[in-house]
Order: sequence, then C-alpha cells, then structure tokens
Amino acid sequence: MALSGWAAAPIRGRLGAWGEPRSGSQGHSVKIGTRLFLSLALPLIAIVLLFGYLNRLRSRALLQEELTREGRAIARVAQMAMEDYVRDGQIEDARELVQKLTGYERVLGLRLFDRQGALLLQSVGLESNPLIDADLLGRVLRTREPAEARATIDGQPTV
Repeated sequence: MALSGWAAAPIRGRLGAWGEPRSGSQGHSVKIGTRLFLSLALPLIAIVLLFGYLNRLRSRALLQEELTREGRAIARVAQMAMEDYVRDGQIEDARELVQKLTGYERVLGLRLFDRQGALLLQSVGLESNPLIDADLLGRVLRTREPAEARATIDGQPTV
C-alpha cells in the first residue's frame, strides 16, 4: 500500500540511514543536550571573566586615586609643619618630623628644600634615589603652589 506524497525518511544518528554504522562516526557524535549546555555556558563564562577583569581595573583605579589623595593630605600637613619649623629656625624639629613620617603608612620619605632649591635634609631612605625635576622644583618655589610628580622608586610607583 503506497500513500501518495509520503516517503520513508531515514533516521539519522549514530547509525546510518537504514541502521548500518555511519562511516567515520565511530560513536563520537555530540548529543544535543551537550551542545545546548556548551552554547549557553561558554558565553556566560566569557561574560563573567570579562566582568571580573573590568571590575579589577576599576577597583585598581579607585585604589590608586584614594592613595594619591591620602598622599596629598599627608604632604600638605607636612609642608605646613616644615614651613613653620624653618621659619622659626627649628631645623632639628623638622629633622625629627621627617624621620617620624618616613615609613609611616605609605610615606617613603620627605625632602626639605630652602627657598633657592638647595636640599636641606631628606629621609635616609631617599638618599640613593634621584631628586625631582629641577624645573618642577623651581616652579613650586616661585609660585608656592604644590605640584605632583610621578616616578618609580625601587619598583614602586610614587607621587
């Protein structure tokens, strides 16, 4: 009995069209459930990794900004104290403050200059490190406005 418009469709899978093994398959085909799982899981993993990386970058930038702000505050207070000590001729008190602040939290050291830019005193830890740019120092001494310079000391970023 033949029905018009109907034909037997072969069933595909690990076996060929009529039950014989397919050539080259040897039982290594991937099931649809596995494909679906991988097609959903891999993009999600990529998104999570990207989010983690971007979050790390943002957190690092925020931390660096906060450390810079903290450094500015410490430097400003130290500057005002040093100006008072130098004005009153209390160089030994200034030297004591420099030594106390050196190593405090994230302070590598302090340098104290006179009005002409000559180095009066500095922290022991900074003796082996180069001085700041002479043009920048001259501008700070002329304008009496603070300035920031970024450098690397012993592999650590400094401001």
